[in-house]
Amino acid sequence: LDGIPIYSYEMLHKIVDQDTVFIAASGFPETRSDAVRKLEALIKKPTFATIIHTSAVIFPEVKIQSGVFIAANSTLAIGSEIEQHAIINQNVSFGHDCFLGTYSVISPGCVISGRTHIDRESFLGSNTVTYPGVNIGEKCKISILSVISRSVKPMKKVMAKPNLMIFDM
Repeated sequence: LDGIPIYSYEMLHKIVDQDTVFIAASGFPETRSDAVRKLEALIKKPTFATIIHTSAVIFPEVKIQSGVFIAANSTLAIGSEIEQHAIINQNVSFGHDCFLGTYSVISPGCVISGRTHIDRESFLGSNTVTYPGVNIGEKCKISILSVISRSVKPMKKVMAKPNLMIFDM
């Protein structure tokens, strides 16, 4: 794909050496966690890349673990923490002292206000906005254009209500 070879799990033993680095490249938290588990079952202590686009702004005292992907034009404010294999997509504002759990995904255009805690394997759809200090439990699914004004319990789905549009004909 674009000049980069792609291998099945079964073929990994043929190509892996001490210089091989991996990243889970799916936008779905469950798929990412499954891929990492399969890889860890096949390879002893795999090394995971952390990819941060050059246009991302990372403030001081931000903790970023391995396997994380941070896309273009995103900002991570002071005191934030990103756990392993999480994704912050393009044009995301991740406020001060926020937390993003393992395998979680923040889609393009989200505004995550300060002290927001997003637990493991959660998914936030594009242009989601959080109030400061809310908690989003593990394995939550937040739809596009959602405004999260209070905490969300684990394994919940939040669906934004579409605007009612009336056209004068």
